[in-house]
Amino acid sequence: MRHGSKEENATYMMPLDVQKKHSIEKFIVIQVLGENSMLAGIYDPQWGLTLPTTMYQLEAIKENILKTLNVFRGNNRQRQTRRFPSKNTPKNANFSISGYNIILR
Repeated sequence: MRHGSKEENATYMMPLDVQKKHSIEKFIVIQVLGENSMLAGIYDPQWGLTLPTTMYQLEAIKENILKTLNVFRGNNRQRQTRRFPSKNTPKNANFSISGYNIILR
């Protein structure tokens, strides 16, 4: 369990030594809360751990995840997320399960 820089929020996160070893400065935290809900937050060294209070449906998350990931990657065009699947994507991968609610805190 780790807390944000202001000790206001807490969630399960990667250990700090692993974060430093791999020079990971920013990352998205996703925690499964129950059968149909998840908590999604952002860790940024400038902001600390941010767990928004707004609830979003899975479809809204899927719609905006590419933009969010590209913000994290900055100007490195080689690491930009694209909409088309790669050759390594399993043919039977299905990420559109309608029963899930994403809870952002």
